[in-house]
Amino acid sequence: MAYRPHFLVLSGLSGCLPNDIQVFIEQRSAVLYAQELFSLSDRKAKKLMGSGILKLSLETDGAQYVQIYQCSCQSPQVHFELPASPDAKELIEELKTEADNG
Repeated sequence: MAYRPHFLVLSGLSGCLPNDIQVFIEQRSAVLYAQELFSLSDRKAKKLMGSGILKLSLETDGAQYVQIYQCSCQSPQVHFELPASPDAKELIEELKTEADNG
C-alpha cells in the first residue's frame, strides 16, 4: 500500500489523551476544522497553520490545546477507527478498496 500524506487534528487537555481526533487530507482543511471548532480568529488560525500547535483556554474553549501535524505512519488505515472528516472519506474508501483487492 502506498503512503498517503494526511493530517491529524488533536485537541484536549494537556498531559492527557486527546478528546477529539480528526483526519484530513489537506492541512488547510485541518486548520479550517480547528478554526470552526474553537471559533479561532484568522490570526490564531494562521499561527496554528505555522506552528502546528495552539494553546487554548479551558474555560472559554473547552480544551487546553489544539495541534495539527502531518502523520508519518505508513498505513493511514490505523485511523479508520476515528471519525472521518468529509475531506478524508474519499481516501478511506480508496484504501479500503486497495486492502480488499489484496
